[in-house]
Amino acid sequence: MPATQQGRPAVWVVLCLCAIGVGRAQSDELARKSHEAKQLMAAGRFVEAIPLYQELGRALPSNTGLRLNLRLAYHMTGRQAEAVPEFERVLKSDPGNGPALISLGVALLELNQPARAVAPLEKVVAAQPSHAEARGMLANALLSLGRNREAAAQFRALSGMSPQDPKAWYGLGRSYEALARAAFEELNKTAQGSAEWLALVAESRMQRRQYRSAFYFYTEALRKRPDSRGLHLALAEVYRRTEHADWA
Repeated sequence: MPATQQGRPAVWVVLCLCAIGVGRAQSDELARKSHEAKQLMAAGRFVEAIPLYQELGRALPSNTGLRLNLRLAYHMTGRQAEAVPEFERVLKSDPGNGPALISLGVALLELNQPARAVAPLEKVVAAQPSHAEARGMLANALLSLGRNREAAAQFRALSGMSPQDPKAWYGLGRSYEALARAAFEELNKTAQGSAEWLALVAESRMQRRQYRSAFYFYTEALRKRPDSRGLHLALAEVYRRTEHADWA
C-alpha cells in the first residue's frame, strides 16, 4: 500500500472540503483570487493555484484554510519537501487539524521518512478510528521501522474493518512473519537445541515442504518433550503430507 496510492485520494477529499474563501470584509480582489484558486484546485490545476495561494497567504497570514490549501497544492505537485514544513506550521496553530495531519503523514512517507510519519498518522487514527486509509499507512510505516508488534495490531484492526481487503491480510501476514523471525533469532541465541528451537526449525521446514527434514527435527523435539501433544500433532501432519495417513 504505497503512500502515493493511499494518500492522494484522502488529500483530494480534503481539497474539496477545505477550499476556504476570505471573509466578506476582505477586498473584492482577494475574494476573486480565492475563488479562482479554489476553481483551479477543483480542476486539478495545482501548479497554477500555487502562486495565487502564496499571494493570498501573504495577505491573510492568519487564515489557516488558505495556508492549508497552499500546502496541499505543493503536495499534489510532488513538492513534498516544501509541503512538509508548511503542514507543520498549520499544525502549530491547529494541532488537531485532521487534513493537515494526514497530509503531513502522506508527504513524509513519500519522502521516505516513516519514523516522522508515525506521529501524525497515530493522531489521525486516534481521532478517527474508522479511517482505514490512515490506519493502513500507519501500519505500513510501523512495519517498515521494524515495529512489528505495533504493525500487527494495526493490520488486525484494519482486516476487521475491511475483511475483503487483501492488502490488510498481506500486511498482517508480513507482520506475523517478522515477529516469528525475531522470536526465532532470540531463541537461537538463548535456547539452541531446546525442544522449542527444534520445533520452530521443523515448522520452517514444513513451510518449505522439506518434509524429511521436518520429520527429523520434530522427532528430535519429541525426544526432549515426549508428552507434547502439539509436537505429536505436527508429526502426524508430516505423515499426512507424505501420504502416510495410516502412520498419522
